[in-house]
Parts: sequence; structure tokens; C-alpha cells
Amino acid sequence: MAKGFHQRLGYDYNETFSLVIKPVTVWILLTFAVTNHWKLQKLDVNNAFLNGILEEEVYMTQPPGFEHPNKDLVCKLNKAIYGLKQAPRAWFEKLKSTLFSYNFQPSKCDPSLFVHNDSSTVVYMLLYVDDIIVTGSNPIFIKSLVSTLNLEFSLKDLGDLDYILGVEVKSQSNASPLLTQSKYIKELLTKTKMDEANPISLPMVGGSKLSKTGSEDFADPTLYRSVLGALQYETTTRPEISFFCQQSLPFYECSNRSALASCKENFEVSQRHHQLWFVSTT
Repeated sequence: MAKGFHQRLGYDYNETFSLVIKPVTVWILLTFAVTNHWKLQKLDVNNAFLNGILEEEVYMTQPPGFEHPNKDLVCKLNKAIYGLKQAPRAWFEKLKSTLFSYNFQPSKCDPSLFVHNDSSTVVYMLLYVDDIIVTGSNPIFIKSLVSTLNLEFSLKDLGDLDYILGVEVKSQSNASPLLTQSKYIKELLTKTKMDEANPISLPMVGGSKLSKTGSEDFADPTLYRSVLGALQYETTTRPEISFFCQQSLPFYECSNRSALASCKENFEVSQRHHQLWFVSTT
């Protein structure tokens, strides 16, 4: 692994930003798959970052076990390795150029989503670092595509999609995926000592208003911030608490007990709701 912390901006690296998929893109893709009764397949790329091609000149000291007798010599890297600041971006660019050669085009709304669309076949491929989700109308084309990509990169076929962005995806008997964050939510309830709390049905009491004043402050405001951040992540499978999270964000720096109490009410809702079910109506 390279010691990327020694790199200097503008000298041996420039751009480092690598795209990350939007959660809403995942849900839309799941909706397409459920509506059209398509199979969702998950792939993993072995040692993905090693496939990236470097645009900058990068040198590193001789790695242990591969030393040349002349200790003054260094290694020039042609391809990315783990630890380099630009490695994620170089890998994404390499995979993107490969997909272009197979007539895939990036979505204008989310460039991490690639679409192959011709008169008889529609295939969607969603990229998240070294994880790939693929679905579409033509299983034969998808099987051929995966085999071809495996010749270019080393792929591991993980079968049906079962986990994405920290969310479990469980297939039901009618092929409708059930999204759940049960494990994550139970850990948060334990962390906030609310695993024995009684569940409630409403995420926010009608007419309630948050305030930065009017109640006692507590010593460690980071607890409230971590709890609010956790609730925001829970909206992945529990969209009903989105309004509360939106109302709470202006009070992110707040450190009084009434704001924390409002967050804990939503954890009590968590006791009741852990799942989001995508069901086909066709």
C-alpha cells in the first residue's frame, strides 16, 4: 500500500473526487426491477483500485521484498495502488471507459448509474466503489456482459442483491425486495439506552416546535448530533421521519435536552418500524 499522506497536491496528484451513488438512485432502480420483474444481481471487483491508470507521474520507494541492490532507485507507478489519493477516481474512470465500449451511457441525474438501451434490451448498471448492481430486461445479455467484464477485471458474482449502502435487501416469496435496517436500528437503540422503550406510532407530536432555548443544556452536545445524523440515515427505509429530520437540521448546533428528547421520540418509532417493502402492483 502506498503512503498517500506523503503526496502533494499539484505534484503527484490532482483530482481525487470519485462519484458516490445517491440513495434515491438505488430506490428507483429497485422500483424498476420490481415493476418489470427483473433479477437484481450483485458483483464485486477484486482489487478494484489496481485497475486504475494513473495520469500523473508517481514514484514510490522500493517495497519490502522487492528491493534492488541499488537503494537509490525508486519505482514509477503506471497503475494505481491502494493508498494513493487518486486511486478511487482512477478506478472509476477505467471502468467508465470500459462500459462506454459496450454502449453504456451515464445517467444525467446520477453519473454512477450506467444505462444500455437499444431496440430490444435495457440494462442498468449501478457502481459503488468496487460493488456493482446490475439488472435489466435481457438475462442472456447480462450473463454475456458479466463474462466479458470478468475478462477485463477479476469479478466475483455474489448472486442476488442482499446488501447495499448498509441496508439489508431480503427477497420475499413474491420476488418483492424488503429493505431493512433492523440491525442498525437495534444497535442505535442500545447505544442511546432505549432498547427497552415502549414503541410509539407518530414520529412527531402535532404542533410541537423545537427551540434553542427554554430547557437545560447538557454537557456533551455531540450526543444530539450523532443521534440526529443516525435518524437521517434511517430515512433510507423510514421516509415517514424525513419531515422531523428536516425540521431538526436548523438546530444541529443545539445542545438542550428538549431537542434530544424529540430525537428519542423517533427512536421509539424505530421500535415499531424497521422495514421498507417494494411491492409490484402490476
